[in-house]
Amino acid sequence: MSTNPYSDPYSSQQHSPEAYGPLKPGAVTAVSVLAIVLGVLGLMTVCGGGVGLIANTALQGMMTVPPNATPMQKAQIELNQEIMGLTQRYLPLTLVFLGAQLVLAPMLIYGGVKTLRMDHAGRRFLIYTFLALIAFEVIRTAFQFYLQLQMLPLYDEMAMRVAREGGGTGEDEMILRFTKGATMFGLVAALVWPAVKIVLYALSSRYLALPKTIEAFDRFAAAKPSQV
Repeated sequence: MSTNPYSDPYSSQQHSPEAYGPLKPGAVTAVSVLAIVLGVLGLMTVCGGGVGLIANTALQGMMTVPPNATPMQKAQIELNQEIMGLTQRYLPLTLVFLGAQLVLAPMLIYGGVKTLRMDHAGRRFLIYTFLALIAFEVIRTAFQFYLQLQMLPLYDEMAMRVAREGGGTGEDEMILRFTKGATMFGLVAALVWPAVKIVLYALSSRYLALPKTIEAFDRFAAAKPSQV
């Protein structure tokens, strides 16, 4: 026993973290917040994709080649028309992916909130949601990559048209290279960001299924007051 007359024999117990209940693992908080953030981003992607489809449909009938168009302008308009036509051809698949994301994104948010509250059902729900999202990202990424590959030959054809009509200048060639380079960047981006998300989903689902994580949830469940 301490010889200090001012010491409180219960102070160590009162200031112990366990005195206020079990501690929430920091990784659980990180996984939950990640799920909520990615869910919100998913909903924003759905909204942006829907607006893009509407704008694409509206612009498709408005793009016509003016009589005084230069060869470069004519080629650009025709290229945009062909890209829009390609997008319209795969519109049903695009709508399916948007619909699936519209379902999965709120599931991420719901699972993230429930897991943040150390709810066992929320943890299991979030694991299944992560696994579903891995399959979704693999299929959608393959589709988007294929769609981008379909667009690349259109830029080469556009350059050939400009050269054939004798309208190619240094500035025109620079625009063509920049446009094709942007498409190539889109190809890489179509692989990198989904790959990052797939890794995060896989690691997060694995962590939530670990025995030590389940034990942490069990401690929280045991610490909850029983309801009569």
